Amino acid sequence: NGAEENLKSARATLETTEEKRELADVERDKARDVRSQADEALSRLRAEAGALEDLLATEAETLDADWTPMIDAIEVTAGYEAALGAALGEDLDAPSDDRAPRHWQIMGVPAEDPGLPSGVRPLSEFVSKAGPLARRLAQIGVVGNAETGDRLARDLKAGQRLVDTTGNFWRWDGYTSRNDARSTTSTRLRQRNRLTELGGRITTAETSFEKIEAEHRTAREAADHAGDAARAARAALEVADDTAADARRAHAGLAREFAARIARHENLGETLTRIQTDITDIDSRLDDAR
Repeated sequence: NGAEENLKSARATLETTEEKRELADVERDKARDVRSQADEALSRLRAEAGALEDLLATEAETLDADWTPMIDAIEVTAGYEAALGAALGEDLDAPSDDRAPRHWQIMGVPAEDPGLPSGVRPLSEFVSKAGPLARRLAQIGVVGNAETGDRLARDLKAGQRLVDTTGNFWRWDGYTSRNDARSTTSTRLRQRNRLTELGGRITTAETSFEKIEAEHRTAREAADHAGDAARAARAALEVADDTAADARRAHAGLAREFAARIARHENLGETLTRIQTDITDIDSRLDDAR
């Protein structure tokens, strides 16, 4: 009947909505985990950048606060921090402002300055925004390893230097310094480069996190809607179940009433048969009496 069909349909609807709810819950949980991981990664980047900013700011305070040191004005290619630190060291703490007690003056690069040994690239190729450091950097060559440095050091002209990316240093007058990669200047240069790198990574991570946050929000809303649909389906099933139960009870009552009527009809039929038999018997007796 209609009530049983409605009940069957309600059960099928509930089964479908429960499957959708479970899938939506899984997607919501996945999106939540991805969001949590992205948030944690972004927090780590921000924490590292904040620590470096504080460290660099503290170190800057130890310098002359009225001037910007060249170490904070230049940009060095990643991987060449040790080379630059070994070559210039504390000279990078001096500013380019001529009002400072010690400073770098902007000097041209005279054509008569001697060239570096053949095949050696100047450190100036790996430093941008060098300003007054240009002439000094042009006379500092970068070699691939210590063996090459030892060999080419003999070819240096007065005022020239050689460095490699590990911090080894050779000067024209024979002075040599091995592996100065951990110098304060090199460390500060690496920290500044790392901070710049972190800035780019944080920007990328923030953009990615916004997308992940939106996806998590969408998944959460979908799960909420699926949950609402499942609850509505359960409520509809309860109503359909109650309606079907009422219909079954009503049907059972009608069946009992019908059975009772059939029984009464059968009893009446038997009574009528007996009466007819009695009438026939009486008529027979009356005929005999006549």
